[in-house]
Order: sequence, then C-alpha cells, then structure tokens
Amino acid sequence: MLLQLNFQIEIKVLLSILYLNIRNKSSDIQIKYLFIYFYINSQQNMEQENENNLLNIIGYPDINQDLETIQLNAAESIQKDQSNFGDNDLNKFKSPSGKIEELRNALQKRYPQAFFNVSEIGDGTKLVSFPLEIYQGVLITQFEITINLKKKQINAHVYFADKDGRIIVHQKLLRLQMCRYMLRLNNNLRVGSFFINPVFGHLGLNLQCLNNKSELFFQTSKEIGEFEVYMDSLIVTAIHSLRFHFMRILFMINKINIKLFRLYEVYIEQVKYPQEPTINWRKFPKDAEQTLYRIKQIVKNNMHLEFNKSEYDQYGPILQKQVMSENKCLIEILPTNLNELEIDQKFHINEGGFCNIYSKDIFYQIIKDSQTQQQAQKRPLVIKTDKSSAGDRVKKEADIVARLSETITNNTGLESSARLKYFKFSGCCPYIAQFYYVKQRQDILLMERYYHSSLDYFKAKQQEVLSLSTRIFIAHSIAMGLRYIHNYGIIHMDIKPANILIAKTLMAKITDFGEALNTNKNIEKEKPGKTLPFSAPEMQQKVETSKFTYAYDIYSFGVLFFELLFDRYPIDFRKQNFKPLEDKLQKLNYFVRYDEEYDKLLGPQVLMKYLGRLCLQCLQPDPTKRPNIDKIILVLKDCLTYLDKVY
Repeated sequence: MLLQLNFQIEIKVLLSILYLNIRNKSSDIQIKYLFIYFYINSQQNMEQENENNLLNIIGYPDINQDLETIQLNAAESIQKDQSNFGDNDLNKFKSPSGKIEELRNALQKRYPQAFFNVSEIGDGTKLVSFPLEIYQGVLITQFEITINLKKKQINAHVYFADKDGRIIVHQKLLRLQMCRYMLRLNNNLRVGSFFINPVFGHLGLNLQCLNNKSELFFQTSKEIGEFEVYMDSLIVTAIHSLRFHFMRILFMINKINIKLFRLYEVYIEQVKYPQEPTINWRKFPKDAEQTLYRIKQIVKNNMHLEFNKSEYDQYGPILQKQVMSENKCLIEILPTNLNELEIDQKFHINEGGFCNIYSKDIFYQIIKDSQTQQQAQKRPLVIKTDKSSAGDRVKKEADIVARLSETITNNTGLESSARLKYFKFSGCCPYIAQFYYVKQRQDILLMERYYHSSLDYFKAKQQEVLSLSTRIFIAHSIAMGLRYIHNYGIIHMDIKPANILIAKTLMAKITDFGEALNTNKNIEKEKPGKTLPFSAPEMQQKVETSKFTYAYDIYSFGVLFFELLFDRYPIDFRKQNFKPLEDKLQKLNYFVRYDEEYDKLLGPQVLMKYLGRLCLQCLQPDPTKRPNIDKIILVLKDCLTYLDKVY
C-alpha cells in the first residue's frame, strides 16, 4: 500500500504540471503523449475511485469520460502521429531545457577534467560555462555557451579570467590600445574574432555560431550528437586560437612583465605542452625589445646633454624623418577683392591676450616668385588683428613667421654643429601653422583654419577615444615643431594647448608667435607674457629677457605632455587663484603629482614609466637640466614605433 500511495502522489504531481502546461498553451505534442502515457499506466496501479479523484484535482475537462474511451482515443492518436514522426520512443521529444542538460552531460563525458555549470542568466536564457584551460596563477580561459530559448539563438564566447573572475581592463588607454590590436588580429581570423568591451573592459574570443548549426539544437526531432560534435569543433578552435595569443595579450594589459613573459614561454613549451614541440607562440617582437632598450637608455642617461657626433650620425637620419611640405610657413596671397578682408563682429570666433580672431571665406590667389597663380581658390581663413590700434603684436608675429620661412644655405649666424647636419633650413615645416599675408594690408595676418581647432578643444571632444598612440603622435608633432623653430633661433615662450592646432590628419601645428623671442636680434626690451601653469619658473624669478633659453619651451612642453598623458596637470593649483602657484615657482619648491607605481599602470607600463620620467625631467627647476629637444623627439619616435610593433 505504501508503494502504491507514493506512486499515486507522483502521478498527481506529474499530471498537475503537464495539465498546467497544456492550459497555458506552452506544450507540444510530446506533452500530450506524456500525459496520456502516464495516465494510462497509472490505471494499472490505482483503483477507479482514486483515478476519478485525481482527475478532479487537476481539473481535466473530460472527467466523465471512461477509461476505455481514453485508452482507445490515445491509441488512435499515437498511431496517426507515428506516420509523421517515425517510430522513435518518447525521448525523441525532449524539451530545450532537457537538451541543455543532455548537452552538459555529453560535454562532461568528452572533457571529464572540466567542471560544467548550467545557470539561468535571464528570462529564458541559459548559460553553460566551464574552464577551457588553466594556467596556474596567471589565466583561466572560461568557455561560455549562451542559449536563448525564446529567440532560439546560441552564442559561444571565451573570456579571459583569473581567480577573481573575468579579467577587466580598467585603464582607458589600455582598452583603446587593445581595441587597435584586436582589430589587427581579426583581419586574419576566419573562425571568430577577439574582442574587448570598450565600456566594461572584458576581453576574450567570440566564436562564430552558424545559424544552421544552432538550429540543430532547437529541433526536437534531432539528437544532441550532431550539435555536440559542432560544439566540440568550436572548443578545439578556441583552444588553439587562444594558445597562440594569450601570452602576448596578458603582457599588453600589464598582467605580466617581460621577465615573466620569458619565464612563461619556457614553462609552456617545456613543461605544460612538451608533447607539442612545434607549437607556434606569438612571441614578443625582438625589434620592439631593442626599441624599448634604447628608450630606457636615453631617458636614464643625461637627457639634458646633446648627442655627440657619433650618436648624431647614428640617430640623425631618424630625427630628420618628417612629413614633407613644399609650402613656406608664410605665403603671400592676393584676394580677388580686397573688400573681403573687411570684418565685423559676426565673424569673430576667439580672442587672445592682444589679438582678435575672426574667420571668413576668402577668394584668393597665391603669389609665388612674384608671379600670380592663374587659378583662384576659396578657403576659410583665420584673420588676426590687434585689439588696440597702436598694437604691434600682429606685425611681430608676421616677422617671426617670416624668419621661419627663410631658406638658409649656410649656417651663418647659427650654431654650426653635428646636429645641424641633419636639419634643413628650408623655410617649410609641416608642424607650423600655415600663415598668409597681403602686402596691401599690413595690419592683419591670415592663417589656415584647421579641422579640429585647438588641442584643448580637440582633447575635450575626443577625451574618451583618444588613444595613447594619438597622444604621443601629437606630442611628437609639437616637439618636431619646437626643434624647427629652435634651430632658427626662436623661443616660442607660450606653448600651451590653445596655441596648438590639430589638422584633419591629427598632426599638431604650432601657432601664435606673438610672445616669441628672436634670439638673432636684441631682445632686452622685450616683455613676454605668461600663461600659468605652462609658464616656466624663470619667468616668476623675473630674469632678464636675454637670459631666457630654449629650455623655457621645454618646461611648457613638459606640462602640456604630462596633462596629455595623465589627464591632469603636474602641479596642483586653482584657476581662481594663481598666487600660490606663482609663489611655488618663484621659490622652486613646487611638487609634481606623480606616483610611478600607480601612473605607469594607466597604459603599457614599460612605456608609461619612461614617458613619466621624461615629463619629470622637462619640469626640472634648473633650465640646464631639462632634456635636449633631439632626445625628446627620438624617445617619442621610438615610443610610436614600439606601439606599432607590439599593438
């Protein structure tokens, strides 16, 4: 009696569940057959009275129908449907949830060393996950199969994880560099794509799930075996794809350093997979390691000194490589109508300390070698005028730019040294803004208008997508421009983001020479202005104008580059009150907010460490200890080369 009672309770529960599914219209033919199957079999173990009570509990609509009629109808229905569905037993009609469990069991048998977990992650969405490979203390590759039962979609991903869960790249600069690297990887992949979530920082491998293969899982009449074989092929593909790249990726996200990279390579090849001697790992590029070594040596050893002759012979060809430009820094033009140069307030776009800045479309012809070009062109140009009618800043700036446009065939009046062997006084520099002048209007100076406007505006707009490569490229362009003007004997005296224009190609252009000093002339009467926090300490110490050196611009460059790298100013101050900062600069007791152990992890640590040290040297209180511009350029060039080879 006890066994019979337990069986009756079990049947009650099963029939209750099955009937609720039928009432909610969420069943298929397999529920119908199972219902009839359990009902008929229950009759062999229960008395007629208990059977009627059970049907009353679940509210079966045909409660008055006798058992003989139910059995007859069921037999006819089964016989009729067998012609459409074959002679398979009831296992043929497994629900998707049952198939998920069957898939888990099948994969568990194939990979007995792994632990398979099935969980629900959303409404009608199941997740089957298991560790693909484990590299003790370094990495766990987590394979995840997402099955959406409502949309009948299956996705397979492999995530990089460790003992704390998924590896998350928190640093914005690293995420952007990894996006670049994975785009390059995916050009050669046919089976999937590496990815990094640009918001949350998860990274891994996305495997292609073919629609026709995914349909195998949701077809109730199909066995799980064929789909299991397909999933096994994805797992094998993931294993080989990740083995080739994972060490390089871990290095690039600062999980391991170069020394550990080397150790793990030996461990993997000789200990973990000794049976695969021909395995091809994506190793650290040797030429990138040589470039990194040169960066280290230059930053650590006397950056304030010039290269000697042999070093210039070695590095000079690298320093002189630049984008070619045939246009002089200052070009004479002739507007088709001089009245177009007339301006009013509606064309006003900005203003400086001593100048008003306007923008206007102008038809003009270029005059070259006293000859007017035949074809006129219409371009939006910037027009600069003095705020005061007695002002001379526009004329002074025009004179400075005219100096930078001179072609010098010998080094008369300039320092003759090994460094000038690899510098051309051509009057053309792609890192200086393009200026124009009109002979009939000496009171104005015209300039090209650039796509991204000034660096501070560009950085504010592109803050979240500005990669380390782009930041260094901009800094390199500025340094190349400083090298050019310094070799012409010009000290800019006002390097700041507002005076750096960004072209459509992201090349930086130095502009605003209104505060510049021409060391080829007597500058004792000059009184340059200052812009904090870019102004060097010697400005606060009120040294004689003739005592200013090119190191003044190096300090300003250091502040600009530090802010470009770390998104903060190196010295703490309040814009509402510059007096405390002025006092610190005057007494040379300012403190640079830099923690190498933390800040180097904001990007590729092997680069950020030395770039941070470069900035610190640029901010030296003693002008004679600040880096030489040629060494700055070489370090920045090598950093770009390194990023290109590694990322």
